[in-house]
Amino acid sequence: MASNNIFIMRTLSSISLAIVFLALNQLTNALAHDSSLAEPNYSKSYRSCMDKAEGVTIEMRSCIGRELSIQDNRLNRNYKRYFESVEGHVKKKLRTAQQAWIQFRNKECELAGSLEEGKTLEPILIGSCYLDMTARRADELE
Repeated sequence: MASNNIFIMRTLSSISLAIVFLALNQLTNALAHDSSLAEPNYSKSYRSCMDKAEGVTIEMRSCIGRELSIQDNRLNRNYKRYFESVEGHVKKKLRTAQQAWIQFRNKECELAGSLEEGKTLEPILIGSCYLDMTARRADELE
């Protein structure tokens, strides 16, 4: 009887471990496919520019500014393409959503900068926030 209980306990333990393993595997796969965790689609020139900047604030700001312009153009192209692909009632909702997103991005990036308000890092934080959010939105609409 005792050996039967031990067998049942070991079997249940093995099944429990298998279930935990499968759940963790599914979670890992879900996180790997979560676009919010992936780096946005920055240009190769941005990465190169930031490497060359070597942490010099003015150089970093210049790199961020150039890449923000690229990403803003990409966002506008993707938005226009998406806008033209949907029906009238969806266009209105898309326009409203995009306007709300712009307001959110602006407030979110103001907040990001406020952590270092008045310091050298403030414009880097604000610019990086604008860049990141703009590139991610362009990716979403692609």
